[in-house]
Amino acid sequence: MASPSTVIVLGPSPEAFFVGHGRRYFVENMPSSSFTGHATSALNIAATLWTSMNGSGMVWVNYNVGSDKFHFNGDINEDIRKHLTSGARFISFPDSPDPGHYFLKGKNSGAWNAVLPSYYVDRLTTMQKELKNFDVGITGMLFGQGTTNIVMFQAGFVADLDDKYVGEDHPLLKVLKEFSEPGWCIEYGSTLCFYDSGYFYLKFKRSGSSEVQMRWRLPPAVMEKLQTLREQAETPAEQIAITVDSQQQIMLAQARMNVAMAQSQALANVINYGAGRVYY
Repeated sequence: MASPSTVIVLGPSPEAFFVGHGRRYFVENMPSSSFTGHATSALNIAATLWTSMNGSGMVWVNYNVGSDKFHFNGDINEDIRKHLTSGARFISFPDSPDPGHYFLKGKNSGAWNAVLPSYYVDRLTTMQKELKNFDVGITGMLFGQGTTNIVMFQAGFVADLDDKYVGEDHPLLKVLKEFSEPGWCIEYGSTLCFYDSGYFYLKFKRSGSSEVQMRWRLPPAVMEKLQTLREQAETPAEQIAITVDSQQQIMLAQARMNVAMAQSQALANVINYGAGRVYY
């Protein structure tokens, strides 16, 4: 049987959230009607690699790995829209009143772009100068309360926690220290919380292996709904349905990759054919 996937999206308040597990979900009090509409009609939990939302809850992007398509609010910033349609792998948003602020990782190695408040720009600039292979290694950023952020790399992460909200005994700090050993990275699908740094959902993966460890601390309402979904997903009938859905998504993703490889090979053949001809 396939393991049920979980999707957590924390909105701008404890009462606003999306929680999905297996094939079922709860979406409550999200300020964006377009997100709620997508969540209730088209969001496939098994195929969702990540979902990002800004602090207001009005800017959001959902990535479906099976179809390799992005879904987002219709009035999203035009610069962001262009990036999403020209080769993006991941995007995230800070808690900023400007809907045009974002961090984006491109599909190509070393490709990333950011339009952010000066605090984050200065931090990224400093890290780019100090860390070897920064551009090649960076995979994304997570943003939380205040200036709290985590820069994600292929083989690790660097956390910068806002002292105003995070002390020595803080639950987020304890979890990050637990995985501070070199080689642990943070996977897509992880999220921090904008209104309370004590809430988070983090996926840690050991680089070069398949070992994954989950750590979370969620608002009571979200935790209650997640527990309900977990219990529903354990029934035999639901287990079968989840397995079938997961297999369908794997087949869809594989078919898409096969088509992309065939198209790439066809283009290479055309180039090679043309390269060997002489015209008079």
